[in-house]
Amino acid sequence: SGGKTYSFSLSDLIGKVKFPTGEDHTTDAQGIELPLHLQLGSGSTDFALGVAFLTETEKYFMIHGHALYWINTSANNRKMGNAINYEVSFILATLAASVEPVGTFLPKVGVMGMHNSMDEMNGMVMNNSGSDVQALSIGVQSLWSYVQTIGSFWMIDASYQLPIFQRMTGVQPGYMPSFSLGLRIFVK
Repeated sequence: SGGKTYSFSLSDLIGKVKFPTGEDHTTDAQGIELPLHLQLGSGSTDFALGVAFLTETEKYFMIHGHALYWINTSANNRKMGNAINYEVSFILATLAASVEPVGTFLPKVGVMGMHNSMDEMNGMVMNNSGSDVQALSIGVQSLWSYVQTIGSFWMIDASYQLPIFQRMTGVQPGYMPSFSLGLRIFVK
């Protein structure tokens, strides 16, 4: 019939657990403990649930996205606000670049965002916490590659995020441009 072929799949249900590993009682030069959102760690065990999706045309582009909801627990009478992280990326299949022996990489551009609810200390809401951020995300993503020796698939994702919108509640540092590099492994 000569029509274009499109497909959509809910490719992943995501579950994560974050254990308390970072310092969570850092103080400033006067010995005053920094707010929870400025600490390296939270001191709590936290959980995330989410989904990822992929839609693609027969040969031109793909749209990949994910959304993750973080459920933060309390530690030492402090609780970071729950959070939502998301990203939607437009991936150009027509500009694929082969990098041997690593695999095939595709350029991507998208929008990522975060909503962080306000933190609590001793059951009271902390006014200098909570934020909304959206950023332009530019990078590359590899196609899934099979590694026979370990019987699994892997993919590399690298991107640069440039903030385009920020709403910070109270006095707190803004979101700075950042770079992320990720490795996803799918074991059969």
